[in-house]
Amino acid sequence: MGTTTFYRRMTCPSAKKPRTMNIDKFGYYKRNDTDADNEWFDRCQESQSPYIKVIYRTKFADIEWDYITFQRSLDLIFEDNRELLEEKARKIFDKYAGSRSSRGRIDEHIIQFFDIPINNSKQAATEVHDLIADIIEQLR
Repeated sequence: MGTTTFYRRMTCPSAKKPRTMNIDKFGYYKRNDTDADNEWFDRCQESQSPYIKVIYRTKFADIEWDYITFQRSLDLIFEDNRELLEEKARKIFDKYAGSRSSRGRIDEHIIQFFDIPINNSKQAATEVHDLIADIIEQLR
């Protein structure tokens, strides 16, 4: 199975900010905060939750999901649903990417969105979380 890499080719209007946010769906910290990253990873692994993190900067953020916190028994779920995962993740990217510099990478075990406008990053991460959680719930 290959990896799909894509780049934003045109601009789109910014998505509206949500009124509420469940911060437990993703980690939110700066790139060099290894303590926060390690703590978030441990928490996700212990609870078997999607390991999604938003690495923020001043104007942009990167959103990453990695299946590494899940048991190996879930590998087949992600492999068997690669097309669905890719399609829905791409829709999330298209909805929240705001500039030509935004780009992404998706395969059955990783979703990465780079240079998402910071005001869109938390909602995009929430939708990535919900996508992963829905795939697991439907197939368990």
